[in-house]
This record gives sequence, C-alpha cells and structure tokens, in this order.
Amino acid sequence: APMGSTEQRQFWSSYLEESPDGRFALDIANRLAQAGEALTPHQRFLVGRAYAATGNAWAEALVHLSRANSAEAWPLLARAQKELGSKPEAVGTLLAHLPQAKDAEQARQGVDLLAALQPAQDFKASLEALAAKAMPAGQDYVLWRLAALDEPRAETYYRRILACCGSGDYAPESSW
Repeated sequence: APMGSTEQRQFWSSYLEESPDGRFALDIANRLAQAGEALTPHQRFLVGRAYAATGNAWAEALVHLSRANSAEAWPLLARAQKELGSKPEAVGTLLAHLPQAKDAEQARQGVDLLAALQPAQDFKASLEALAAKAMPAGQDYVLWRLAALDEPRAETYYRRILACCGSGDYAPESSW
C-alpha cells in the first residue's frame, strides 16, 4: 500500500535516515516514492539516497535527488548524473556546490568525483577556481590535490594550507 499519511511517511523516512542501504530500504523507497508531491525535500533526499545505494537505480535516484535539498543532495546528484552518462551536468553540479560543502567529507567526495569526470588539465583548472574561493570546508583538500598536480608550485599550496587550515587533516604533511 502507498504511504498515505504524514505519520507513515515520517515513520518510514526515519528508517531510511538510519539505514539508507538496509534490507528494506528499496521497498520503503518505492512506497515513499508513490507519495509524489507529498514528499518533503529531505524525504526526497532519503528516497534518492536509498535508490543510489542499490547501485543500479540511478534514474530513480536522479528523479528524487534533483528535487531534494541541494545542500545535502548535490554529491549524490552528481554521482547519479555521472552514472547516467550526463558528465557535463555532473561537473556543473559539482562546481556549483563544492564551494558550499557542509563538511570536509562532502568536499572530498565532490573533489574526488570531479577528478574522475575531468581530464587532468580541466581538473587542475577547476581546482584553481575552487582554491580562489573562500570555502567553509575542504579548502585544504583542494589545495592538497593542487600541490600533487603542480609540483613546481607545490610549496606555495602547502603554505596556503598552513595559513588557512593549520589544524586541518593536511597541515601536518604540508609543514615539512
């Protein structure tokens, strides 16, 4: 039966919150998806994430992730776009949202996916553009990846890591 009431949707959404790839996640996602317009943006994220977790329901994931809260959905949205062969859209999603990454892990996911989508020179140019922006999270990882790509200027990037993110994950290795 479809998820009719708000209480039912909240109950099953809480399951997907805790177990996005759990035993019943796909069945629950299918049932929640039937609620259509009644889903909140966060519920759409949960449904899209459950579809993505299957590894083969990217079209369904894309439908929901594209209507979810972009602040939480963008890394998975870009992955769905990539998996469905829309590389330019995936790159656009990543470049638009990486500067607002909510934490270092989200930024690393985005940068690593960008590396998989772009040729080395384009990736380097994208990182340079990101490094020029004030990012609330992940700036050190962007600079770290740039240092690895641009050996002659690596020391400059390491100094920037120490200046912006002295207590970050990449500071200790940047100071030698």
